[in-house]
Amino acid sequence: MKFLVAEDYEMVREMLAYILVNAGHDVVLVKNGRDAWKVLENGEKIDYILSEVDMPEMNGVDLLRKVKTDSRTKNISFIMIGGIDLRPVNETVSIQAICDAYGALPLEKPFEQNRLLSFVNSGHL
Repeated sequence: MKFLVAEDYEMVREMLAYILVNAGHDVVLVKNGRDAWKVLENGEKIDYILSEVDMPEMNGVDLLRKVKTDSRTKNISFIMIGGIDLRPVNETVSIQAICDAYGALPLEKPFEQNRLLSFVNSGHL
């Protein structure tokens, strides 16, 4: 599987890449939703998007909305990571509700490596 990881903190990006690569997956790393969208627009074949909620330039919620409303990308599985019970800036509903509306899977931080891999391996996406 090929993952697009959108996370603004380099240490977290590298940790996620380490987990996924060691589990046998390919990974593309970007630091925000805008850069993630550029990867998708360039036609890169991606199976999963793993995105932080709160990032500069384009947050994870805006990325999720773009991905799930574009015919070219709507079938990519999406995992949203962050403080899932919190409302993102300028939103009136929770991250859980946003994920439910767009068919994404919320993964609350902090999470264990096995929890992330179980999401991926379970086929719930």
